[in-house]
Amino acid sequence: MPLQKNQLLTLRIERLSSDGSGVAHSADGEAVFVPNTAPGDEARIKIVKDCGRYAFGILDQLLTPSPDRVEVDCPAAGPCGGCSLRHLDYAAELRAKQENVADAFARIGGLDVPVLPIVGSPEIDRYRNKVQFPVGTDKAGRPCIGFYAGRTHRIVPCPDCRLQPGVLNEIGNTLCAFFAEKGIHGKGLVRHIFLRRGAHSGQIMVCLVCTRAKLPSAEELCTRLKEAFPDIVTILLNVNAKNTNVILGSETHTL
Repeated sequence: MPLQKNQLLTLRIERLSSDGSGVAHSADGEAVFVPNTAPGDEARIKIVKDCGRYAFGILDQLLTPSPDRVEVDCPAAGPCGGCSLRHLDYAAELRAKQENVADAFARIGGLDVPVLPIVGSPEIDRYRNKVQFPVGTDKAGRPCIGFYAGRTHRIVPCPDCRLQPGVLNEIGNTLCAFFAEKGIHGKGLVRHIFLRRGAHSGQIMVCLVCTRAKLPSAEELCTRLKEAFPDIVTILLNVNAKNTNVILGSETHTL
């Protein structure tokens, strides 16, 4: 029998899908994909969409948490689409990823390929060297940085993403404060803040993705940034006025 929208089921999460959603099965054997769950969770799940052979649900109530669950350390986790496994112990995350690789070869590819043990990273926080912050406004109307909620273009404010080096978050927040001071945010001018940090050199590139080539008070902004963050060596303005999901345009100016 097909599952119905808003139907409540008590299910046990068996594993994680490749996108990080928990996978359970209904009494009739239909696969149900549930974000923000962990293998071993016993939970009440609300069905939001049935597609025939599989369905999508959301976590209504966690009845018995998995031993692999950990306390979420980011206030934006959940609504933010930046990372989906913040609630999962790192060792369990590695196991799930190795299982996904083995499953891709065996079940999807029909290949008998040995999968070597996964190699974990020594750094599980602050490890990324690049960040692309969309620029929006918070509930008070102030400029803010964040990430898009899953499958939307709605920005979830995130002033301190734990995946990025702290200095990149600080630069993003400093830029937002400058935009607020100069009234830049209200004109739809700055679309993204694109930052890179050399893993070995520590040098930082700042790129502002704007809808036009002129940025008010650009010289003052450059002076302030270099004084506050001595590791900044490059400041760029990239122009992208197109209504597209592509972040960078083809025109770039060195500020």
